[in-house]
Amino acid sequence: MNLIEVMVCGAILGLFMTIVCHALVVAYRTYTLTTKKSTDYRLATVAVDRLTRELRASDRVYSPDPATTPWSTFGSYIPEVGVNPPLVFRTYDSTGERVLGYRWDKTARTVQRMLYDPTFDPANTATHNVLETKKVTFEVDNFAIQRMDPALTSGVPFLLVEMKLSSVLSPILTEVRVKSL
Repeated sequence: MNLIEVMVCGAILGLFMTIVCHALVVAYRTYTLTTKKSTDYRLATVAVDRLTRELRASDRVYSPDPATTPWSTFGSYIPEVGVNPPLVFRTYDSTGERVLGYRWDKTARTVQRMLYDPTFDPANTATHNVLETKKVTFEVDNFAIQRMDPALTSGVPFLLVEMKLSSVLSPILTEVRVKSL
């Protein structure tokens, strides 16, 4: 073999290795992105399912704004940190009575679940003591709760929960029957 044949073989081998390495990098990036989207979607569906279960077990969903008539409008309510109060409700489970709240942090793009002191009174801000805050899902572009028109639900109070993730095209929607608003 002469020097020209070795150089041509080396160039062909280098080109082939570049193509293979590029394909491996693209495959790894695609795998990582798909895994992240899947994880975000799974966490969001688990959070919405948990919120749904807790709302169904609640005996009282408090008005987001105590100064207004509870759920007086049928528009969407966005429990955004720093803008609106969280969605707060009293529920019961095997551990007893609990007051829970959910809110959306737009800057961190997370939904948080808060456990309040059981002495919570919506009219008295001194009793709004948060005992625990936990981020339940990430990459959230929008989180809204809407009271559904009772004329459409045979007079039964329903809430529509909507969560939009940045990595998923369609929002996660669920309708929740509650005992009282």
